[in-house]
Amino acid sequence: MPDASPSPRPAARVETRPRVEKRIGVRRSDRVPTLYWWSLPLPLHDVARIYADGIAGSRARVYPAAAVAGCRDAVAAADGGHGTARVDNVEALLHARHEGRVGACRIAIFPASRTDADLAQFAARMQRDIELTGFTIAIQSSDASPARHEFCFRVPGKVLDAMQFLAAGRTFGDNHGQIEMALLQGLNMRPKQSARLDLVVAGDAAELVGRDQSGRRRVQFLETDKGYTGVYEEMTLRQAVRVRTREAWRQFPIGVVMFAGLPLFIGAFWAQNAFSRKAPRKRSSQTPHA
Repeated sequence: MPDASPSPRPAARVETRPRVEKRIGVRRSDRVPTLYWWSLPLPLHDVARIYADGIAGSRARVYPAAAVAGCRDAVAAADGGHGTARVDNVEALLHARHEGRVGACRIAIFPASRTDADLAQFAARMQRDIELTGFTIAIQSSDASPARHEFCFRVPGKVLDAMQFLAAGRTFGDNHGQIEMALLQGLNMRPKQSARLDLVVAGDAAELVGRDQSGRRRVQFLETDKGYTGVYEEMTLRQAVRVRTREAWRQFPIGVVMFAGLPLFIGAFWAQNAFSRKAPRKRSSQTPHA
């Protein structure tokens, strides 16, 4: 007789979310030290979605005006004086730039409360002094590619909206303005100084991490649901070399990495270990002071 026992069910598949790292850059302005420029892997059509409420009804100035020459009607553009274009449809402008129909440019987005006289006054500053205009969001092209931009948010906390979007909805807390202020104090950057950070997404968690100036300590700045943490962790030689190699690979030719930068870093790291006292690895937390 045939076997009537039920056949075993196939094992359930366990879905694992891959670890994803996204590079984020930040630069403190030397003209207006309260402003920071963020280099984010954020397409402009996503910017239109994230800040849809603030963009609705807003207007923009674009420099140079020639950047919107091919789609003036689509973005409701008009001459703004001083080589700029006044754009009344900001959402369409961001989508057009994402699609490559708008050339490399600087974009300053202003709230609806700004008058025509205000915008005319700001137009003269768009070429050299965009930071001195009263924008809410400023965007400038890093290069000719429509996928690379720097963002400056005048309202504290707005950059956290972008980071949480890049972290696929994982949140760092509710009070974005307070969290951003703590993050900037933790970074402790001088005017014109830049920093490179990594947004690491793994499973249901996300964290914003970097390294201190010595290159030997990993710094966790933000963690899912905890906001700013400021946790420092000593790295082993292998971890430090791996991080250094990955960064060098992104920035320099392979020959420079293999025959100059990396060996020098290993030698300096080894010498520092040899002449320092051996101590157990530590985890410490640094809280910014007001």
